[in-house]
Amino acid sequence: MQHAHSSALADTRSAISSSVSVARRPSATILPFRAPRAWLDIALNGKTLAESRSHLAALLHSALGVYVTRTAERGDSIVVRLDIAPEDFGFTLHTLLGVVPEATISALRARADEEAH
Repeated sequence: MQHAHSSALADTRSAISSSVSVARRPSATILPFRAPRAWLDIALNGKTLAESRSHLAALLHSALGVYVTRTAERGDSIVVRLDIAPEDFGFTLHTLLGVVPEATISALRARADEEAH
């Protein structure tokens, strides 16, 4: 009886160790693919520069604040550059419309790596 139990236990250990070793084995054929990032330039147009700055404050305190890479004042407007991944584009537009519906989208273009640093 003990022999049958020992053999079943050994078979179970063998099956577990072989499945664990398969799960831990890295695959040499699968490489991670990193999609290129994009810049989304928007303009925050207020009637005054103070109003545009309040729009910028709302944007920076939203979920999009982490994407802001550059800001510049142009007259009474503020131009903002967001650095986003292509898969985040829908989320970005949805959030932008909810946070600053007055914003104007001016350009979406591929990020130039030399300017990103």
